[in-house]
Amino acid sequence: MSLKSPCKLLYQIVHATKYAKDATTAQRTWRADGLLRGIGQYLSDNSAEYMLKYPEYVGEISKALRQARKRVFSHERRIRAQERVGQ
Repeated sequence: MSLKSPCKLLYQIVHATKYAKDATTAQRTWRADGLLRGIGQYLSDNSAEYMLKYPEYVGEISKALRQARKRVFSHERRIRAQERVGQ
C-alpha cells in the first residue's frame, strides 16, 4: 500500500475547509467535518509509516488538521445561529 503524499493530504484539508466555508446549511459543514475526520483517521491508521517516510510533515499536517476542524466548527456554529434567528 502506498501512502498519500503530504501535499495531497494538505490539499484535501484545504478543500474540506473551503467546502465548509461555502456551506449555507449545517448539514454541509457536517460533511466537511466528516472529510476532516477521515483524514485524521487515515493519519492515525498509518502513523508509523508516515513518521518513517515523512517525519518533517507530520507536525504540519496535524496542525493544519486541527486548525481546519476549528474553522469548520466555528462556521457550523455561525450557521446554526443564523438558522435559529431565521425561524
